[in-house]
Amino acid sequence: MYPTGLHVEYCQSYSQLHHWREEIRLLRVEMACCLLTLEHQANWWESCAVIPQFQGEHAAGAAAYAHKQAAVRQLIFIWTGQCIS
Repeated sequence: MYPTGLHVEYCQSYSQLHHWREEIRLLRVEMACCLLTLEHQANWWESCAVIPQFQGEHAAGAAAYAHKQAAVRQLIFIWTGQCIS
């Protein structure tokens, strides 16, 4: 058969292979969760753009800030989506 040392080395390599495959799978799941969170946050900020209690410059400032925050999250979502594709 095979020498014991070779068999041990094979088993260790096989174990490492499966460990790294599992790490890759977990990273993909984690990235999907991050992307969903970014999408949710962008939608939430868009919903915050209109505040009925604010008028004039306060309303414009709040809307601009909310749109900016949504845009930041959308850009990160797009950028990270392109990186993992």
